[in-house]
Amino acid sequence: MGYSLSIISIIFIILASYYHPYIGDDYVHLYEVSIHSNFTEYYKYNYNNHNGRLIQVFLEYIIYKNEIIRFIFKIIVTPSFIFCSWLCWYLSTNKFIKYNDRNFWKFIIFTICVWLSLPTISETIIWTAGSTTYFWSFFVCIIYLTFSKYILDNKNINHSKKIHINLLNIVLSFLVGSSQEQLGFTIIILLIYFYYLNYQNINKNNKIFLLISILSSFVGFIIMALAPGNFERFNSYVDFNFLQNYRTFVLYFFSALFKLADEDKGSLLWMSIFIIIYLINPKFE
Repeated sequence: MGYSLSIISIIFIILASYYHPYIGDDYVHLYEVSIHSNFTEYYKYNYNNHNGRLIQVFLEYIIYKNEIIRFIFKIIVTPSFIFCSWLCWYLSTNKFIKYNDRNFWKFIIFTICVWLSLPTISETIIWTAGSTTYFWSFFVCIIYLTFSKYILDNKNINHSKKIHINLLNIVLSFLVGSSQEQLGFTIIILLIYFYYLNYQNINKNNKIFLLISILSSFVGFIIMALAPGNFERFNSYVDFNFLQNYRTFVLYFFSALFKLADEDKGSLLWMSIFIIIYLINPKFE
């Protein structure tokens, strides 16, 4: 019964995404894509006027260039979120969970908690323009982390002799580094921290793999960060104060537990954190 309700809910969410009307930036992207004859021109325009986020700009171009592709992305965004959650489960537990697994119900609850704790789902996932900015970049990052973890954990792979693995690592690392400011910076810090933490214990092949990851993601991040469009966008902000915004975020995050912030999202966020910790704890089988 529980699985049936989950499937019905997924179908309704897919329908909501499919029938979501064009609003705001949708029309902006439709117009800007229409006035550029190819992706190179569109990327140059965005790089100089908006941002250097490679994944976002590429998806904007292919999605708003073709109506059929646009509707395909509307349909697959929800299943892609579930797939992303499935990969997150692997990153948390070192196990690719299957439908016939006795703990599959935990994965269902895990996915629901992640979904409910996300802020403004209608903007970050359901809305096409919002999903190109937030969700799909995050999706690629999760695939990259899964790929890296699988390779690093598999001691039977000789990375230095696997040219295709290193090439894929270079491409994915570069894409992740240039995906979004917050994500790119976070990935680089995680890679450096992991390399430093395990420097004495990891073998030569894994060190090479991690160094390639760090270098490629750093190059992607620098190219994105130096985009003139970033400075144009930054100058358009009124009274932007990084420290004030950071202070507001910290106060919101830690006061949410006591319902001093947004009651719905704040309480759901902390509730989801506690539930997820319980679900992935190997002691609670």
